[in-house]
Amino acid sequence: MNATTSIANGTNATSERVGWTESPNARGSIEIIYTCLSTIFLCSWTVLHLNIPSCTDTSRQIFLRKLKWMGVAIVVPEFVTAMAFNQWIQAWSIKRRFKTASWAQAWFCVSGGLRYSEIAPADPNVPGSVEGRYRPRIIMFCDDEGKRVNPPDAIPSIGLPDDEMITAENKTDSLSKLIIVVQVCWFTVQCISRATEGLPISQLEIGTLSFVGCSMLTTAFWWHKPLDIRLWKTYSDAEVASIDILGSGSDSSSTLVCIGDFRVPNYAVTSELVARYQRPKIESQNEKCEWVDLNGEKLFGFDGQAVRESVYGALLAGLLGSIHLAAWNFQFPTKMEETIWKVSALMVTISPVLAVVIGYVIVATDLTKPIRWLGKASDNSAELSLWNRKFESIKLRLYNDYHLEKVVAAWGTPKDRLGIIYGNVFFATLTAAYLPPRAMLLELMFMGFKLMPAGVYDTVQWTENILHI
Repeated sequence: MNATTSIANGTNATSERVGWTESPNARGSIEIIYTCLSTIFLCSWTVLHLNIPSCTDTSRQIFLRKLKWMGVAIVVPEFVTAMAFNQWIQAWSIKRRFKTASWAQAWFCVSGGLRYSEIAPADPNVPGSVEGRYRPRIIMFCDDEGKRVNPPDAIPSIGLPDDEMITAENKTDSLSKLIIVVQVCWFTVQCISRATEGLPISQLEIGTLSFVGCSMLTTAFWWHKPLDIRLWKTYSDAEVASIDILGSGSDSSSTLVCIGDFRVPNYAVTSELVARYQRPKIESQNEKCEWVDLNGEKLFGFDGQAVRESVYGALLAGLLGSIHLAAWNFQFPTKMEETIWKVSALMVTISPVLAVVIGYVIVATDLTKPIRWLGKASDNSAELSLWNRKFESIKLRLYNDYHLEKVVAAWGTPKDRLGIIYGNVFFATLTAAYLPPRAMLLELMFMGFKLMPAGVYDTVQWTENILHI
């Protein structure tokens, strides 16, 4: 009897016909996690437009380097956005100065496409050895203080690869970028629509929303930057000499033509590490380039571009950290987790901005002025009263006995403090006050699934009809 009933029910289910059917008005925990993680991983991989690699880099090295930066984009996406913004400023500045240059050519210069191969002398110990060329090194342009500047006006006249050549090497297209934009827009729209309809949002979606904001900005800044190209322009000795002689037309009073490593690092670093050699000025364009070692002091100092990236990254970190404050009144599994979320959200919002403010105050303010006042003798001490002369004697004794001149020397000039603050103190402060609460927020995003409001699993029906991953 039971077998007969089961067969009958199965037959009815098979023979029943229905029309267009909407998706169920609900979602599960795994669906939320999948949507958020797929958005994060998809964006973090596809938004990366790294600089041109060395000519000897293997495909494996390039892949591992991109994998490393993908991890950086997941952990601290705001600094990747700051890096993209800084590079965009450089490319925009080059395009503005070189009226005939396209966006592709401007990005080619920024990405490390200008190179020079040093001469490899013949080995006298090897029979039949002839003079050759080393692998190309990056051509950098610095001012007298070692700060990087834009290429001089001689670059376009000497020659850059045309758009067709650069585009042929480009590994991306507008369609792939459009897919990312559609996915990001869908995720943002469904979060906003949930808020307008009074449906709760999970903590993981809040965190993903802040990541999405970074990805959109990064995609916009790197929209015209060629992806994964292996193309460079290698200049001859005569061309480098022409660039050097015409360097006075650059945006710096004196442009030094330098060669750096075999590729431009993706993140701005100190000029001393990038520009290792400088060629002296020569009078004839037919002479060979003779690169001489610098003493390491000429180009030492924290590069202005690195400072700019650090400041932009910190301000973006504070702005996007404030998105986590949207979960201030959310329901958490325990009171302790709610408190940790609120404290961590405040720290990731305030600490980056505070680090920038403190760094600016230390660099711009001369805090040793009172100390120097102690060591400065009065110009008219003979005309001072007895008490004033005693006071002058006491403050000079304090200055000399406690060797306060060492404090003044250690404080240095604003340029000296800039390197110390943004090279050490700035990053140490962010590491101590930003990364730990950021890690706590990440953990709480997943712990929230232990106890979630029932409305989190309801869906906004019309957003499900939009194409997404």
